[in-house]
Amino acid sequence: MKNNFIYKVVILGILVFIAGACGRFMGFDIRQILALSTFVASILGAFFFWNFRLSFAFLGCSILLLTRIMTLDEFIQYSSLEIIFFLIGMMIFAGFLKEVGFFAWILSRTIIVKNLTARKFMLLLVLTSAFLACLIDEVSSIVFMVMLIFELSDYFEVKPQPFIIASVFATNIGSAGTVIGNPIGILIATKASLTFEDFLVHAFPLMLLSLFILLGILLFLFRKPLKELDKKMKLYGANEYLVRLLKVPPEKKLRIGLVFFVITILLIALH
Repeated sequence: MKNNFIYKVVILGILVFIAGACGRFMGFDIRQILALSTFVASILGAFFFWNFRLSFAFLGCSILLLTRIMTLDEFIQYSSLEIIFFLIGMMIFAGFLKEVGFFAWILSRTIIVKNLTARKFMLLLVLTSAFLACLIDEVSSIVFMVMLIFELSDYFEVKPQPFIIASVFATNIGSAGTVIGNPIGILIATKASLTFEDFLVHAFPLMLLSLFILLGILLFLFRKPLKELDKKMKLYGANEYLVRLLKVPPEKKLRIGLVFFVITILLIALH
């Protein structure tokens, strides 16, 4: 473990030195070389030492501020605080929807189907992952989907990896369908003055096309795990278990959550 840590530190130092040398070779001045080296160190440091990624980000910002390569006013101007605050608000809103049982209701309505088979489950898993990412955000969506996958995999005694991979890919693709699907979409929309409708017209159809291409690839690659899941579904009886698993909370709270969800989406669309 210690040798691995030292190895990573040495590699990081060498790569940062190479970045600085390349900057010097291209005619950068000292401030530009320091900015480039700090950026490379922050990105690669987060990559090599993932548990300390926030520390590397804060350290990089601190170096830029202390060396006066970047002023505090410039930092605030280019931090896109409006996007950060929007994402914080959406995370809080997603937490509220979780408490009132919105996600349990969505999943129960989507996955509880007649004569459920492994292929139908994969289709519903991909579509649910994608559309939840479209309407909430990819981070909140994948958390709830992974929780469901683990529960189902544990019950049916199948490996969860194929279904988690499918859900992750579907979530990433689905998040590109609307402006609120992921932070990059929000950043592009705010900087390029694009509207919610622009994403629906141009990005959403491409998202659907990519999603169905993904579905075909997944059904082919994971045909063995799906065959195994099919056998377990027939053995254990899928629908009865899913009904017990996805408990919907009191109706009043759920209705309140649905009303707030519709209002939020409308306000974003009409912004």
